[in-house]
Amino acid sequence: MRRAILSPDRPVVTLLRPLALLSVGVLGVLALVTTSAIVYWFFYVTAALVVLTWYWVSRSVTNLRMARSLVTKAAFAGDEVAEEFQLTNLGRLPVLMVELEDQSNFPGYSASIAENLDARQTKVWQSSGKALRRGIFTMGPMVVRTGDPFGIFAAEFNFPRVTSFVVYPRIALMPELTVPAGHQFGSSRSSSRTQQITSDAAGIRDFAPGDPMKRIHWLSTARRGQITVKEFDLEPAASVWIALDLNRAVLAGRGADTTEELAVIVATAVAYQQIRAGRAVGLAARGDQRVVLEPQKGPQQLWRILEHLAVLRAHGREVFPLTLSELGQGLAPGVSIVAISSDGDPEWISALGQLTRRRINCTAVHIDAHSFGGPATAADLVSLAALSGIGIRTLRAGQEFASIRPDFEPPPGVPATMVAGG
Repeated sequence: MRRAILSPDRPVVTLLRPLALLSVGVLGVLALVTTSAIVYWFFYVTAALVVLTWYWVSRSVTNLRMARSLVTKAAFAGDEVAEEFQLTNLGRLPVLMVELEDQSNFPGYSASIAENLDARQTKVWQSSGKALRRGIFTMGPMVVRTGDPFGIFAAEFNFPRVTSFVVYPRIALMPELTVPAGHQFGSSRSSSRTQQITSDAAGIRDFAPGDPMKRIHWLSTARRGQITVKEFDLEPAASVWIALDLNRAVLAGRGADTTEELAVIVATAVAYQQIRAGRAVGLAARGDQRVVLEPQKGPQQLWRILEHLAVLRAHGREVFPLTLSELGQGLAPGVSIVAISSDGDPEWISALGQLTRRRINCTAVHIDAHSFGGPATAADLVSLAALSGIGIRTLRAGQEFASIRPDFEPPPGVPATMVAGG
């Protein structure tokens, strides 16, 4: 488990009751003036109380140790997220009150708590909350406060370091959403060779300076008596591109019930379905950031796509037809594109039609913005798509989809543990 050591800011001891110090001064003056034994007794007791409480608070601060770790390895929207906390008092004096104020930005979650510790005691507990929405959130920072039983002094120190935690969008099952199987037109091999390792080995050639050792074909090297390396074909025909329209102008709905959230759910369904089918999947989107994730196969690619989808927001200004046109410029015949948009303007369907004429397999998923309170669709997109040979499916607000957790292991590096000491 990866551990992040936290160094707290310098503790600050604050006087909460200035009257206590004032009382010591007044009693000291009165004792000198009156020379009364009773006044002296009160002076000594009050002064000792102030000094001892200050010492108690100061020592309590330096003897506290805290650790927090994520119990949940990977969370999807709607899941429970759990943390484990460990609070230790290394000192010989009890700590009657420790207040932990959690400043995580995880929506609907707070790990704030008040505890007390005996001398040399350790307490362990868990805190959990529901992941209300997708995104990258921070667990921490943490503010720790303690004080004396008389309320004269208080100590506060901050742990500014944080650890990031990703809440992935939930993966929906949409078996009725089919993507045409891409195939290579013409030769069964790509005419383009690459130095990147793909699953499509094209042949062997002599070693050249700069070739990595992992590409050496040892059997051919032994047979021929000279170093031989493998070449690979590019795999354009096996690729599926998910094109996501995140133009703010076509966003409709409120809160978690928006066209943006439904579009992201559809994208997760396509990515999961196609990666499980053994195809290389890529992602193209232009929202609050530009994302072009080249197609790759395998479970790690699914997690990469999910991580991008976790943070993408419909804050873009680029119209979807332009996104599709730019994406299609470098694609070879046989590639599949799944375009997801809530735009009621037929221009993006026309842009897909131009790609189909280049023998690129296009599938359209139209999210009806009108059902989310947005404007009505300007044209019959279904008929227009049919004329261009494009498969299209329309989704509306309120549709429910079953969810699934991937049987692939999450990426390394999570969870993280934060350890803090006073």
